[in-house]
Amino acid sequence: MVQFIFRVRGVPRWLFDYHTQTPFTSFMSIGCRDNNKSDVDIVTMAELEKKEIKVMERLKSLYSKALDTDQASWQSARSFLPQSYQHSYHFGQNLLSLVSMRGFNASGKFNLQDNKDWALNELYKKVVNQVANKFPLIGEYLNVITDDTEKVLDFIKEIKFEDLHESDKKLFTDE
Repeated sequence: MVQFIFRVRGVPRWLFDYHTQTPFTSFMSIGCRDNNKSDVDIVTMAELEKKEIKVMERLKSLYSKALDTDQASWQSARSFLPQSYQHSYHFGQNLLSLVSMRGFNASGKFNLQDNKDWALNELYKKVVNQVANKFPLIGEYLNVITDDTEKVLDFIKEIKFEDLHESDKKLFTDE
């Protein structure tokens, strides 16, 4: 079985929450439950207006003040953090699970009009690129996540063993 572990940095917390709905995927996260997040960045899809920036700064200030209160808990304080605070995590998926991302949520493809699907699609483009850097053939195969499956498979059918990258050849030999 071919398995991968990826590190994700600089994404909003809501994307992590959405990503955890992916079947057959393991997640490892340092959450906000027992960790101070006073210094985290806020990640947004568009540039914030001055008013919005001020609101975000106030929310982070309330979070910090809640933590400074003797009676407050991490759980209570985090209610002041917006879901767009920056979150990092690791996730593991095997090859079959990665390929199945082309039908995430049984939709057949990501709905790129939906911000959550668009963001997850962008994340998986980066995943495919990282796999392709190490294993070009597997990376090519993973393009089925975002590209036309027939087109991808037709391209792969034309590849000859001698043209494979050394790391891909090792997948087919005992060396």
